Order: sequence, then C-alpha cells, then structure tokens
Amino acid sequence: MKKFGTTYLLAGIVLLSGLVYWLAFTRPAGFLTLAGRSKVYQDYLYESPPGVRWLMIASFLALAALYALGWYVVHRAQGRAAWVIVLTGSLLFGVLLSYIYPIDASDLFNNIMDGRIR
Repeated sequence: MKKFGTTYLLAGIVLLSGLVYWLAFTRPAGFLTLAGRSKVYQDYLYESPPGVRWLMIASFLALAALYALGWYVVHRAQGRAAWVIVLTGSLLFGVLLSYIYPIDASDLFNNIMDGRIR
C-alpha cells in the first residue's frame, strides 16, 4: 500500500470504530440518557429487549474486525499523519466511552463495596 492510501484507510478505520462506539454504546447507554433512572446497569443490560444483546455482540465483533484491520494497516503506515490519526482516535474513543460511566464502572464499585462489607 502507498503511504497516502494507508493514511486514508487508517482514518476510515478510526471513524468507523468511533461510529460503532457511539451507535452501540454511547447513544443507547449514555450517562445523559440514563441519568434519571435508578439501577442504570440492571435497567440497560438485564431489562432491555434481546435485540440489544445481539447488537452488543455484533458491535464487539465489528470492533474486533476493525481493530485487526487497523493493526495490519498501522504497521504499514508511516509518518506524522499516522501518529496523529492514532492519537486522535484514542482521544475520540476515550471521550465517547466516558459518557457510559455508570455502566462500565458499576461492577468495579460493587466489588469495592462488597469487599468493604465482608
């Protein structure tokens, strides 16, 4: 692959991954969406329709495929543009995933409280 095409492919992978993160995780389970509800973790994962679980599985598979393709492409990418794309993608994913804080951290806090009780 040429350097120019590799850079665009890497940018496309980052954008597609960001879209998957936003559509599958941040938008339906975001803090701003679920803030008014109690038992956020249970409401989203256990009381949602079965289609949501299949969406999560498909999203994780899509992210794994994009990650593998990105791993392949980034080894062929060179230059400052590739570094900027990778770092920008990391920042984008961090921002998107920070909005699902109650869901991705509830098991951590549950384990902390469980350890303090015993």
